[in-house]
Amino acid sequence: MRRCRQPAAVPVAVLAAVALMVTSCAGSGKDQATTAPTGPSTAATSPSGQHGAAGDESHEHDGAGHQHGASGGGLTPVQDGFRLATQQTPTAAGRQSELSFRISGPSGAPQTRFEEVHEKLMHVFVVRQDLSDFHHIHPTMAPDGTWSVPLTLRRPGPYRLVTDFVAVDDQNQPHPLVLGTDFELAGPYSPEPLPTPTREASVGGYAVHVDGDLVAGQTSMMAVRIIQGGAPVTDMKPYLGAMAHVAAFHEGDLEVVHMHPQEASSDGASPSDLMVHADFPVAGLYRMYIQFQTGDQLTTAPITVAVR
Repeated sequence: MRRCRQPAAVPVAVLAAVALMVTSCAGSGKDQATTAPTGPSTAATSPSGQHGAAGDESHEHDGAGHQHGASGGGLTPVQDGFRLATQQTPTAAGRQSELSFRISGPSGAPQTRFEEVHEKLMHVFVVRQDLSDFHHIHPTMAPDGTWSVPLTLRRPGPYRLVTDFVAVDDQNQPHPLVLGTDFELAGPYSPEPLPTPTREASVGGYAVHVDGDLVAGQTSMMAVRIIQGGAPVTDMKPYLGAMAHVAAFHEGDLEVVHMHPQEASSDGASPSDLMVHADFPVAGLYRMYIQFQTGDQLTTAPITVAVR
């Protein structure tokens, strides 16, 4: 089992912005589709008919709904008495199959009470070990606590399954958790080298530029600017309750940081200028996936950044 570190943070003095947008990274575009106005997350009802955290007991969020104090970092399948166990994983590359898993609570019974965060009860990331493939998907839960979702992985090799959720215990207390486990898709594995760190890229007609001093163990703001045709993008829409979702994976152990921008200001600033809390736990290279929506198009932009 991998050692679980407590998430640290990273200062990110950011003014410029990012330039990279891939319309669909390893099929991610079709994996997500829900859009809704930005706002606070709400207590949600699980398929079993039980409500999430009661009253004012919900966990703390910043202006964008970023979870503070979530435990696990995707490094371990067990945290605070909650356990992730896979039921079924894909078996053949290039073929749609079912991914299913279950979360059990401290008593060992299936966990069926969850709080909705960013319009979903469960966020799932699936990444290849070399970080060349990325999926952000949202399974549905059966009454017995089994989560399932169709998934197509295009290449064999080792993968990490990461579940990001808020479980609600018998005392109506929320537990923000990020649990992860590994699985293998049979076949020859030829890892791709991680792309060289850069602060800018251009893909799919979008330009993204990232600037700032990224330092592990501190928290600062990272500005992300999205440009098209030399001008700031003006048709961005909220995606899953935020103007963007950022998932950054540490090279090697694949520890994940899930971040969101602050709510848009009312000072007339372009909606393409996104201010993101940057919380990198350790130094090294990170493969960062930025997801945003323009019109009806979801774009996933990968970029490699170096954190000192």
